[in-house]
Amino acid sequence: MSLQRLPLTTAQRGVWMGGLLRAQGGTFNIAEAIELRGPIEPDSFRAALAQVSREAETTRIRIGLGMDGPYQDVLPELRFDPPFLDFSTHPAAEESARTWMTAHLRRPVDLACDPLWYSALIKLEASRFIWFHCCHHIALDGFSAGLIVARVAELYTALAEGRDAPPASFLPLRTLIEQEERYRAGARRETDRLYWRERLALPPEAVTLASPSSPPRPADPLLQALGFVSRTAAFDERLKERIRAAAQEHGSTLPQMFTALLVSYIFRCTGQEDLTIGMPVTGRLDRMMRRVPGMAANAVVLRFAPSAGVPFPDLLAQTRRAMHGALRHQNFRYEDLRRELGFTEMERHLSRIAVNIEPFDYHLSFGVHPARNVNLSNGMMEDLTIFVFDRQDGEGISLALYANPALYDATALDRHLARIQLHVEAILDDPGLPLSAYPFFGLAERAEILRLGEKAAPLEGEEGLLDALAGHALRMPERVAVSDSYGNVTYRMMYDLAGRCAETLAWQGVGPGTLVAIRVPRDRRQIVAMLAVALCGAAWLSLDPDGPPGRTAAILDDARPALILTGEETIA
Repeated sequence: MSLQRLPLTTAQRGVWMGGLLRAQGGTFNIAEAIELRGPIEPDSFRAALAQVSREAETTRIRIGLGMDGPYQDVLPELRFDPPFLDFSTHPAAEESARTWMTAHLRRPVDLACDPLWYSALIKLEASRFIWFHCCHHIALDGFSAGLIVARVAELYTALAEGRDAPPASFLPLRTLIEQEERYRAGARRETDRLYWRERLALPPEAVTLASPSSPPRPADPLLQALGFVSRTAAFDERLKERIRAAAQEHGSTLPQMFTALLVSYIFRCTGQEDLTIGMPVTGRLDRMMRRVPGMAANAVVLRFAPSAGVPFPDLLAQTRRAMHGALRHQNFRYEDLRRELGFTEMERHLSRIAVNIEPFDYHLSFGVHPARNVNLSNGMMEDLTIFVFDRQDGEGISLALYANPALYDATALDRHLARIQLHVEAILDDPGLPLSAYPFFGLAERAEILRLGEKAAPLEGEEGLLDALAGHALRMPERVAVSDSYGNVTYRMMYDLAGRCAETLAWQGVGPGTLVAIRVPRDRRQIVAMLAVALCGAAWLSLDPDGPPGRTAAILDDARPALILTGEETIA
């Protein structure tokens, strides 16, 4: 093999440019720890790695910069010897291995001098090993990593069984570049461009789940070096099968169902009725592209129109349509889409939150020994990405939140994971309800939020308004509390509406010492809003929604409330 020089794909150029612009550190490495459950022969494993590196050109690239911009050289051989690390004699072998892998992830990578694809075999005990599989995102995307892992398993198994492996099906890296050139010159690109211009005309403000009451904070040096903080929860096989059954009942795929469930949760967090969510895609529409390991991944933007009264099946139907259209038109590059829509400033986002469903088949074995994948890194995060790892190995699903450590911490992510599971199970119990009917907080968290109101205590000897309302809701739930032009509201309805609104306000940072401006029509919504603010222990300022705009602006400028309630979806 001899050295060959190639231009970068557009996806690679995006990663390269991101590295230039990223001043505050963070890794572009994607990595996984693949647990091998059985005794592994190190020499055979390294032979399998060496063979796959000869077959997959992207494992041997280096990136350089010339007069015409960046380029990639495909080298004739690997620039590292895959190490074998024996931690089996360490008192805490697994912790030692994790520390070593994290340290490797944190290392700065020189694109011209360092290996961009890297593997190590780690021994934890006689029958338990870890394959540390790591690469810079400029060399591999998630889809390609799956191709590499499957091929190494195939090669190792053939060696263990003393037979020849099937021939490699990988195509040269040049194929990605040639396919991209044909696409950019063809009519399909214009069709895709028109689709996205229509779909994302006048896009809404991108939402975040970072708490508005918590300003950006300096990240822990370790997390800053990585560029992300992550937390993971397990959905066992029983819950996965419930989700699959619900998807089939509604004529949807498992990825569509998961996406709809997560979009429902994001809507309950934000209340935004014009909602955009990012979704990573492979950028590979044909069989040929799926045979080329390399960096071709793209990102698309899904747009939804949820509201409090929309039943979940309607949101699922929206999701099916959005994902179907996005996948058909996924080859139009996200970088080009930003330019088309005039998003020239780095600070402007078409979406801040992404949902990444990864239904890759990791039901693999190395010889007769099964493997189990654990994701370690997906690179640095701008805001938040929700990953759903379905390894199809009978061990359920991993739901992982990867987030910017300047915006989120582990505690916040754990809360979101608990709320998501509660929300998902509630939808599965009764999928026909409107989105506002599903719980957002668990019982313990809800009780804690409502206890905030106790800090606004009544005068001694007097029963507080909130206690009175709760007592009436308990003793006479069906008695009318408020009547307006829409009809009657019972005490039970009033307490429930106020409680739901208080949950939303509390998540947005409303609490004791906070002033909330209320500018809603003077009907049940006014009462619910005032009760919700009181339940949070905060104070309210009532504004006339039909009053002179100048007068309202002057009041707001003088009072400087932390939040202004105007939307009906927040209240009823």
